Amino acid sequence: MQEIRGLVAVARGDLETGLRNLSVAYEAIPGDEDLSVWYGIVLLFTGRIDEGAAVAREAAQRHESGLATLMLSLAVPLLRGRPDVVRAEFAIGPRSGPQAPWCLFHVMAGLAEADHAHVQRAVAIARDLPPEPLIAMGQFLGEAVTGERATALAHLAPEVEAILWNDFQYTECVAEGYAVLGDVPNVVRWLGRSVDLGMAYIAPLVESHAVWRGWLAHPDVAPLLARCREHAERYAAIPLAPRAATLVSRGE
Repeated sequence: MQEIRGLVAVARGDLETGLRNLSVAYEAIPGDEDLSVWYGIVLLFTGRIDEGAAVAREAAQRHESGLATLMLSLAVPLLRGRPDVVRAEFAIGPRSGPQAPWCLFHVMAGLAEADHAHVQRAVAIARDLPPEPLIAMGQFLGEAVTGERATALAHLAPEVEAILWNDFQYTECVAEGYAVLGDVPNVVRWLGRSVDLGMAYIAPLVESHAVWRGWLAHPDVAPLLARCREHAERYAAIPLAPRAATLVSRGE
């Protein structure tokens, strides 16, 4: 029940409640693969990188989870401000992990270092995957870095936008595409939506991020980034599940 409550809270944009409920569920049901992966994901994207990495590592080892392995090899270094580590993994491919998130992580790594050729390499692979909102978003970002605004926006069909609008991770990615295009109203709209949904993970990254560091002093964007930092501080104070805390203390 706590797992369901946690995921419902996350879906509603209440990451604080979601994190608390998933912590309780993770402690109560240690053998559940989906729960372990979701707890790790929410920890990572609320800015608790070490804790999320520990939970993901356990899920990868205990359940041989392809998604958890992907989180460790791509999401963790990306969120620690090491997109170069992610780009170095490109030739290895997604292995047993899901391909769509793999492509998106590489798109985000390319954007973080203004390596637009890397963005295009990842998008080229995404184009061959079955269509879904995540793939459409990757193509939007790929066209954005070429400056093809009309072509980029064509990938954000209303039904795609409707799904992306309700995901705290993807809303920030859409905002990043608009930032590349220099579209201030949509940067504010989508980044604001992401912050409203509880996003905190870009808070420590913006000063080194090739896209976001140019917006640090923007009068409409700076308050949103300040709210990200407030979210991160609040999430950092939420107690970990005792089992997760043990994993972190052991360096696992």
